Amino acid sequence: MDLESTAQSRFRRHQGPIGFAETVLLVLIPITGIVGILDIFLSFGVSLWIQQYLAVLLALALALTPLLVPASKKTSRERLPWYDVVLSVAGLVVGLYLALFYPKLQATAGIITVERVILGTIAILLVLEGCRRMLGWLMVVIIIFFILYPHFADLFPGPLHGRPVPWERLAVYLYIDDSALLGVPLRVTGTIVLAFMLFGQALFAVGGEKFFTDAAISLMGRFRGGPAKASIIASGAFGIVSGSVLPVSIINPDGTCAHVIRNCPIKVCSRIGITGNTASCAHSSPADSR
Repeated sequence: MDLESTAQSRFRRHQGPIGFAETVLLVLIPITGIVGILDIFLSFGVSLWIQQYLAVLLALALALTPLLVPASKKTSRERLPWYDVVLSVAGLVVGLYLALFYPKLQATAGIITVERVILGTIAILLVLEGCRRMLGWLMVVIIIFFILYPHFADLFPGPLHGRPVPWERLAVYLYIDDSALLGVPLRVTGTIVLAFMLFGQALFAVGGEKFFTDAAISLMGRFRGGPAKASIIASGAFGIVSGSVLPVSIINPDGTCAHVIRNCPIKVCSRIGITGNTASCAHSSPADSR
């Protein structure tokens, strides 16, 4: 089974009303990205905080994870358990609450209320559960350690010793502050990464894959190992256009796998007898060095 088939078998896809809800949530992610990145609301005289845009993305991610990713390997991929529906709805609530009331929440961030503590705790637990389903227990344990450290800082020796932070204040901080759930990782994902993925899809739709590949083959096709060299030049050209020096510029332009630039040269290599593994290695080496 190839990597793409393995990735697809990891997720659930439902039929009927649940399937329709999944499709709507999935479609809303790129739509939200386009609206947020282009700041379309500003054209109508409406100014939004970037954290409100990120909160909508967080709500969609927290709502989709329980629907698409089973709780365990033994969980049925055909039937949606009731608790996953509850988790999905809870994810929408905590995320959209941030999006709707963020200006007021930020202005009164120092005020601890029962409502904020409960929603903050739910948001943290949902993020931990999403990490567990996607990445496993190791990442969850690491995250829990750093979440609980401020609360038990008085128990640590030496430079790690500090004043303990009450759980209520910690939960509200992690939920509202722009250095926590709405911090740098989500900001980079919602602006740079999502913009790049949308650009990759647009480039693929207008024939960018064929242009880069044909140009590279026309330059290197007549030389020994031409397809491999063409693969390197095509990926480099795509990296120049995208402006990224990271491997993500050729690994994930469509959000799943790099078929926009990478797979096409590999298929060209396969036509002349080069194995898929060899072609992939020839292509990944320059990607890692850029």
